[in-house]
Amino acid sequence: MHGHNLGATVGNSHSHTHAIKLGVSDRYQIVLKFINPRRERYVNAESICLQLPTPPATGHSGHPYAHSGCPTVGHSTTMREFKVVVLGSGGVGKSALTVQFVSGRFMEKYDPTIEDFYRKEIEVDSSPCVLEILDTAGTEQFASMRDLYIKNGQGFVVVYSLTNHQTFQDIKPMKELITRVKGSERVPILLVANKIDLEHQREVPTIEGNTLAQIWGCPFVEASAKNRTNVNEVFAEIVREMNFSNDKEKKSYCCCTVL
Repeated sequence: MHGHNLGATVGNSHSHTHAIKLGVSDRYQIVLKFINPRRERYVNAESICLQLPTPPATGHSGHPYAHSGCPTVGHSTTMREFKVVVLGSGGVGKSALTVQFVSGRFMEKYDPTIEDFYRKEIEVDSSPCVLEILDTAGTEQFASMRDLYIKNGQGFVVVYSLTNHQTFQDIKPMKELITRVKGSERVPILLVANKIDLEHQREVPTIEGNTLAQIWGCPFVEASAKNRTNVNEVFAEIVREMNFSNDKEKKSYCCCTVL
């Protein structure tokens, strides 16, 4: 996926978010809740349907997806749950992307003091799951807190602004940091260039994003939180990456031979 405006059908939803201005101890509480959230049953749980055909076995596809109708995602005790961490410098649109995905509204005002935790049901390739999303507050001052949410995250959406080349430079060490903390090279990551609606202010060419994604071995998407371009696909693709990673681990485990 390289900047295509991919199709998706969005159903009506009710947003369940936890967003407050935080002190240090409160921020730890948000991170701890992300690590071990309360198992709540929402009467009107939010739902989003991304009826997209299954991509090739590699989990990466460069072609636009078709879409169909959108049935409501139902509750299930066996529904898979994934923890997604959204990373990137301050002001790149991490919160805007996440809030647009969860509630369908655009955040006009940027407030770097806000850190959020979200929970949302989503259906990708006919498989429902629950995403628990931690929207981090830009550059993390406390390494212990950062390492805590990275260690417990299962998928990582790394965002930069294509209108600010420095934010692209800032995220270059991110893959190495994630793999170091996770202790594994096989970590589901998605690279996102936000603010494609500001093409006239572009400082980071698409080819630079593509090149970094190839180095990292992950998909790359250009998106716009403001006009919703590829917002749904960002989260659909990280779900695919997590599913793909889990399937590889299962196959590796199943294929082990005991001598």
